[in-house]
Amino acid sequence: MLYPEAASSLAQNSSHVCDAELRVPPNGYVFEYRGSPPSSSFQGCARFKGFTMTARPVTFGKTSIRSYYISSEGHVIHFASENRPATATDPVDSTLPKEHRPQ
Repeated sequence: MLYPEAASSLAQNSSHVCDAELRVPPNGYVFEYRGSPPSSSFQGCARFKGFTMTARPVTFGKTSIRSYYISSEGHVIHFASENRPATATDPVDSTLPKEHRPQ
């Protein structure tokens, strides 16, 4: 299991078992998953009550022209059509199938 912010490329973790290696694909999206705030610890790894997640094109304009943002509050997917991370203040993407969103 990968815990938020436990990937070795994002930050050092006190326990090696919490680390995971992330590889950037040559095409598609790069995902960033962050936990907030820390709520507990399990075997030396931080566990979080909530999260935010972003997805950005590896090469904007070539692999895609949209960035996405979602958080554990509301599970609403936001998008940006510029070469930047999407945020909670960006428009909501209503074109994605709702049956794939967490309940």
